[in-house]
This record gives sequence, structure tokens and C-alpha cells, in this order.
Amino acid sequence: MLSTRPEIRKFDLPRLIRFGPVGGVNTVVTYGVYVWIILLGVHYNTALACEYVVGIVLGYLLNRIWTFSDRVHLEHPFKKYIATYAGVFLINLVFLNALVWLSIHPLPAQVVALGLATLASYLLQRNWVFKSRKVRHRKRPAAPVRSAEVRVLETAGVND
Repeated sequence: MLSTRPEIRKFDLPRLIRFGPVGGVNTVVTYGVYVWIILLGVHYNTALACEYVVGIVLGYLLNRIWTFSDRVHLEHPFKKYIATYAGVFLINLVFLNALVWLSIHPLPAQVVALGLATLASYLLQRNWVFKSRKVRHRKRPAAPVRSAEVRVLETAGVND
């Protein structure tokens, strides 16, 4: 069932709760990619770029399928998701490099920078990437259908 009523809730706790595990899985996988690439001796900025490529694909699929699955009639969600993550990547890159410049090792620095990137990511996904005018609601059980005969008897005032 589709509703054309705009979403009026500013704070959507159930969606935020669904975003948590999706973000957690995505973060564990992508941070693992980042650590692995760093351990191979690759520069931390290159490792960050590789982490984001994996994260964009995995994150989009998980968020579209679960976190924002009730949103329909989306306009170019994957293009918006890529644009969102380009911006989130820049936020992450700036903070990661600032922390490394402050002599923090790239592995813990990325954990800190990732917190800010995650907040920006959620807000952009909720309010832009997966924003829609229509939301799919769960169907309510239909009321029992009464036969024409029962309706005629009820209208005539006959109670059995």
C-alpha cells in the first residue's frame, strides 16, 4: 500500500536502528580492507580510496535492501549515493590527514574520522539519497467481507 502523505517524523528511531547494523557490517568490512591495504605498505590515502569503493557498493546494497526499503519512487538513488559518498570521502580525507598531521597513526586516526563521516552519511542518505514522496506501508488485515444477504438483513433490522 502506498501513501502520498509526506513523512512528518524528524527523528526516525526505527530507521536509525536499522542503519546501525548496516553501517556496522559495512564499517567492519571496509575498515578490514583499509587495514589490509595499509599492511601491504600502500599509502593511507590510497587505502582510504579503496575502502570507499568497497563501501559504496556494499553500503548502497545493504541500505537500499533494508534500511530504506520502504522508500519508493526514488529519483536516481545510486547516482545520489555516489555523490553523497564523494562528499563523505572528502570529509573523511580532510579529518584523516589532519589527524595524521597531528602525529596520530593512520589506523586510529581513521576510526575517529570515520565517526564524522558516518554521521554525514546517515543524514545525506535519509534526507536526499533515499528521500521519496511515497512510503510503502505494511498491509493491514482486511476487514471480513460480509455477504450481500447479511447486509440486506442488517439494513432491514433483522438480527439472527
